[in-house]
Amino acid sequence: MEIGGIEHCRGSITTEEDSPPGDGVQASAPRHFNFELVDIDDDAIDEEVEADEETVETQRNITMERIVRRKSAGSLLQKVIPFHWAPMLTPLTECDVEACETLEQLAYADSERRSTKELVEYRIRKCGNLCFGLFNTYRPDDARDWWIGTLPHSRPVETGREDNAKHVLFAHILATLGKDAFVADDDMRCPEDWRTTTHCDCSPLGHKYSGRTICLHSFAVCPEVQGIGIGKRTLKSYLQLMNESEIADRVALVCRPVRDIHQPKYSAPIYL
Repeated sequence: MEIGGIEHCRGSITTEEDSPPGDGVQASAPRHFNFELVDIDDDAIDEEVEADEETVETQRNITMERIVRRKSAGSLLQKVIPFHWAPMLTPLTECDVEACETLEQLAYADSERRSTKELVEYRIRKCGNLCFGLFNTYRPDDARDWWIGTLPHSRPVETGREDNAKHVLFAHILATLGKDAFVADDDMRCPEDWRTTTHCDCSPLGHKYSGRTICLHSFAVCPEVQGIGIGKRTLKSYLQLMNESEIADRVALVCRPVRDIHQPKYSAPIYL
């Protein structure tokens, strides 16, 4: 069938070279193409056009919904954080132990789920390349009535700065390395003498320097800024950093049913 003077077909054609081979020239082998005439139905074309229009309309609606969600999220973020938002995900240091301990208490109402101060300090000091915090600069003059639970533990951006700008902790991730694909009970503990002894992989407890599994023990976001997408972006950025560093092959999360705290803990791996 012809459409606009062009015949639509698919299938196989067999052709051979028209001229015989000359001296020293070998004849080309026949070339084969599959060839099959196809009768195109006008109604089918109309249905395809309608389907394409429906697909375009669906994609347009999805795009508009995404734009609306982004604008709504941006407006909500501006209400919750009424100053310039340019956060940085940086490694935690010993100076952040107090802020992280406070964040653990604020984010986890269940004391069994939160990390103790000793575990927070142990993980930050022994696994500084795995423990990260989300910080943002806060100037008191920008929002005098603004408050967040970790604000009392914020650190000055510069000593003697006139605007008293501070680095405020909004979220943190505490992790160690393990040798198994899942988080074991021993991975969640620390040696009793870790402050005075340099431990290696011979210790069954805590961080394993040669492990290839990132055991993610704590992922906490300040309650005052929860529900505006900070946690999602933080975890996504963290996984990207770990993937680029090639420090491990997977990330293992500790999971437990929320409704029944007496259920045993489970561990779920995420492969990088």
